[in-house]
Amino acid sequence: MKMPLMMVITAMPFGAVGAADILPLPEMVTCAIADKQAFQQPDRVHLTGWIGSRMEANEKNRLVKIDPNRLLLSYQNRPGCQSYDGEHIGKWLHAATLAWVNSGDPELRKKLDVVATGLVKWQLEDGYVTEAKTIARVVFIHGKTFNVGDCFDASAGKPRIRIQTQSGGAWEDAGELKDYPATTGDKAGPLKEGESFQCQLAAPVKVFGVRVTGKPSFGGNPNQAFSTCAELQAFAK
Repeated sequence: MKMPLMMVITAMPFGAVGAADILPLPEMVTCAIADKQAFQQPDRVHLTGWIGSRMEANEKNRLVKIDPNRLLLSYQNRPGCQSYDGEHIGKWLHAATLAWVNSGDPELRKKLDVVATGLVKWQLEDGYVTEAKTIARVVFIHGKTFNVGDCFDASAGKPRIRIQTQSGGAWEDAGELKDYPATTGDKAGPLKEGESFQCQLAAPVKVFGVRVTGKPSFGGNPNQAFSTCAELQAFAK
């Protein structure tokens, strides 16, 4: 999973500071439309009752007790335990940062420093913390069905698989979903939720990203056009 280190660094400044000193950094890009409502700062909202007690229990019995070595394991021993192992450390850092600002727990702050420092240590030269994965086959799983579209318009060409072989590089064509049915754009497709279609690549290749592209159907309403996807899977063979 790609996770630029900028997210980690800006979300949690280093140094021995108290929770009350933490404020969100300003937006890097000025919003074209200002927010109607700003989020409350985590250290200024303290819930009581059942929800408050569950939040406190989650911080003390779950977040602060996570083993940092397990979170960093897949970066220290690439390609890691799971193809999606990178998402675990990202979710923990996000939740733990908010919980620390809310609670001021010094033990959780100490663990945040350990995890963030370890993640920076294993960062790759391109700025990411994961490396390319070798894939040979891509499977597209159709999502929820509607009566106003939801599929690709295969009359304009079957959906194409595109891959990124360089981190941050251009997207290259890798083939089409050959078994995708002959759907059209002016009516909902005959597809069922969970139906799958695949593309076998010409040869295994290392990639940083995979996507599917195509013209979405509009189901008889030209003012709307969309296709749905439940999951996009990539396999080494």
